[in-house]
Amino acid sequence: MNILSILNPRAGQRRNYTRIAARIREVFEPGAKSYEQVATEYPGHASEIARKAREQGYELILAMGGDGTVNEVASQLVGSECAFGVVPSGSGNGFARSLGISSRTIKAIESYRCFRTIRIDVGRMGEDFFFCTAGVGYDARIAWEFDRIHGSIRGVIPYFIYAMKSYFYERQQQVDVIIDGNHYTFDAFALTIANGNQYGAGAKIAPMASMDDGYLDIVRIPKFNLLTGFFHLPRLFIGNIHRVSAILYFRGQDILIKRHDSGLYHVDGESRSGGDSLHATILPKSLKVILPEAANMTASV
Repeated sequence: MNILSILNPRAGQRRNYTRIAARIREVFEPGAKSYEQVATEYPGHASEIARKAREQGYELILAMGGDGTVNEVASQLVGSECAFGVVPSGSGNGFARSLGISSRTIKAIESYRCFRTIRIDVGRMGEDFFFCTAGVGYDARIAWEFDRIHGSIRGVIPYFIYAMKSYFYERQQQVDVIIDGNHYTFDAFALTIANGNQYGAGAKIAPMASMDDGYLDIVRIPKFNLLTGFFHLPRLFIGNIHRVSAILYFRGQDILIKRHDSGLYHVDGESRSGGDSLHATILPKSLKVILPEAANMTASV
């Protein structure tokens, strides 16, 4: 098997980059027909490398980094026979966690000593693919705030700070949502469309979502007051946020979001600007992925 590892040295665990890169080589190179490693140098570089590698006939492309790196690389492999593998080293690692892969980087690498190949679904919002979540409202605002700092400060604490800041800036907005032909109108502070079950860091926004069921899960969250929000916050990590009566939960394959104005949206935590209508669809079993034998998608971590 011809294998390429695309490594993001600016991902969360940048201090351990050399050690992580060496361990990836140690695990994957011995059984490979050919093996190469290349480090990214700027935003969008992983996407360029992955596209060229796919065209050159690589059979497996690994991405070491966070969900942004995952999105860049995997987007180039949708619909192809080239397999994708993730080595989580970001701050959230929602994609890896949704697949049941350990978020501890070295442990995840070691788990690939025995792996299998599966196919998972891919979401599409407009022209962008997403593999975990996409959305409008509050989470899109947080993604925009993160993009403004250009990845210089990442982690759970900065995320919490920007989440609080975004809470006061973002307003609830009325949206029309058409899910597989069924029309709904409601106010939403956050509207998340999920292929995987979480944002990352164990925050399970869509606990019932599965990456291979052919459906997207849609979660509408109203703007709670701060006290109520903090009261329900543990549910996000326990995995039963969908049981809060004020939260609406749907499943579908074709979703049209209509809002009053153009604005922000996000795909896998990467901020985008879009019009007043956004169209999301599911592409069933369109990404070939390697999964450690010990990983269990129904028991995400």
